[in-house]
Amino acid sequence: MKKLIGILFISLTAFCFGQQTSQHSFEINDNWQNLLDKDFSNWETFVGVPHTSVELEGHPKSENVHNGTPIGLNNDPKMCFLL
Repeated sequence: MKKLIGILFISLTAFCFGQQTSQHSFEINDNWQNLLDKDFSNWETFVGVPHTSVELEGHPKSENVHNGTPIGLNNDPKMCFLL
């Protein structure tokens, strides 16, 4: 029985990996939006809970960055993501 299961497994594996992949064609339409422009204008920043090792006044910190209050969306007090 084990030999039969082994032969079946090898046969199915060979069959699956031997399949031809079809070529998919696609068209780029006019609604395309480039996310990597020179100013990264299509991106937003999110700064989470600062760790206690970060020097940052006025924001509550936590040893466990999963607990606490995040600084928030588009609020980067140390300007880490300023390009």
